Amino acid sequence: MFDQTITLFNHRKADNSWKLTVFHGVNVIAPKASDQTTQGTNNGDAVEILLNASPGQMVGELQYVPPKAYQALEDATGYFTLTPEVDFVVMGEETSDAPIVEDDYDEGLYQAMNDANDGVYMITSATWFGLLPHFEIGGR
Repeated sequence: MFDQTITLFNHRKADNSWKLTVFHGVNVIAPKASDQTTQGTNNGDAVEILLNASPGQMVGELQYVPPKAYQALEDATGYFTLTPEVDFVVMGEETSDAPIVEDDYDEGLYQAMNDANDGVYMITSATWFGLLPHFEIGGR
């Protein structure tokens, strides 16, 4: 438990790029599922990620800020956010020496990552729990 690694991809509107943040020591619950619909099979893979934090919403040296405040930052170094239906996570550690520019991908970075890799999840929900300080991040 709490022995997995994820990479969070935060979108920066100012320059239409992605900032990567690696988190070690998270708990990932990722059941596999699919649903049958009248249009065929619907991929129902989902994930729940438990991310331990301090009472001040810090994870290690990184400070959480809400999505609008994150976009207003001139320099996002040292910060992260969790924006549903925009940001996404990848299981494991991803690195990039340069900013990843969204326009470099015909259908977008998320789609390119999802097409090429397993364990790529769009964030659908993010909840803060203060009693036992942690974030619960839902994804599909």
